[in-house]
Amino acid sequence: MCIRDRSEPRSVSSQLINGANLQLYHEFEKPYYYSFETLADASSENIEQFIHLAGVLVDQLETKVVRGKTAQLDAKSQNSTLVKTARETIQSWNFPHSSEVRLLVEFIASHCLQRTLAPNAPLDSGANAFGILQSEMDQFQKNGGELISVLHYALAYNAVTLYEGYECKRKTWCLFQLGGLPILANGLTFSKGGFCEGTLSQLIESVKK
Repeated sequence: MCIRDRSEPRSVSSQLINGANLQLYHEFEKPYYYSFETLADASSENIEQFIHLAGVLVDQLETKVVRGKTAQLDAKSQNSTLVKTARETIQSWNFPHSSEVRLLVEFIASHCLQRTLAPNAPLDSGANAFGILQSEMDQFQKNGGELISVLHYALAYNAVTLYEGYECKRKTWCLFQLGGLPILANGLTFSKGGFCEGTLSQLIESVKK
């Protein structure tokens, strides 16, 4: 048995550091969502969403200039503004099945948050997706029920993204990954790959009012 010298530095992955920062965000409100990189991640590769989020920050800068203050937003201001904007945008969704899409997002987010805040950070930076076996997804058109229509709009409005054929733990999964706004609104990681395991029936039940 090899005893490690306590003076020897240990390597810590960037993903684990992200997970620790998320823990601090939820427990002590330490700012997590700020910088241009956050804007890009939260936009889900949608230019309109990027302009909307950036525009809110620009408006705040303009207000500071008008009041004779320095045109600068600290990390805390950026974090609170982006999270508030994400939550307000989600609440204002008004497209077909928008209520059910919100239910789907809330279901996935609650499971991901529980996994993200678990002791010892089992998923390093946490989860932002709900995974079902690909074999279940292959039966989606037959067994998906109302979820089929709900998912159509969830994908169209960047609430959720699908990643099929994801290999993990010697199994093949289909991941229902949250979009940038739901991730912001619920305090989750933008890093891909972390997911909660579940079933298609759970997703179907989640969108029932």
